[in-house]
Amino acid sequence: MRTAPSPSAPSSLAALVDAELRLDRALVAARSGAAATVAAARQRAAAASAELDARLELERARITSELAVETAAQLRERAEAARVEVARFEAVRGDALAGLARELAARLVALALDEVVP
Repeated sequence: MRTAPSPSAPSSLAALVDAELRLDRALVAARSGAAATVAAARQRAAAASAELDARLELERARITSELAVETAAQLRERAEAARVEVARFEAVRGDALAGLARELAARLVALALDEVVP
């Protein structure tokens, strides 16, 4: 003999199906929430990375500007030092040339006098 199914069997099957549907919906909602959280985290990371890149670029520009100013100042100092050295050299050379010219003139006069007055 067969026993008739209990009246609670369809009701428990319906409850299980209902519970499975609720769990599926909860799982979809959880996955959707997780995907939204991951997307938001990625956006924050991208924004932070862009901000960091911008800061780095500003620092590079600042350092480049400071180095350009320092280099220009050093070049001006070296150019001035070179001008001073050239002026000093010209003065020494001028004095030396004047002395050599006087010596040469004196010798030429002496030679000329020796030729004129033997």
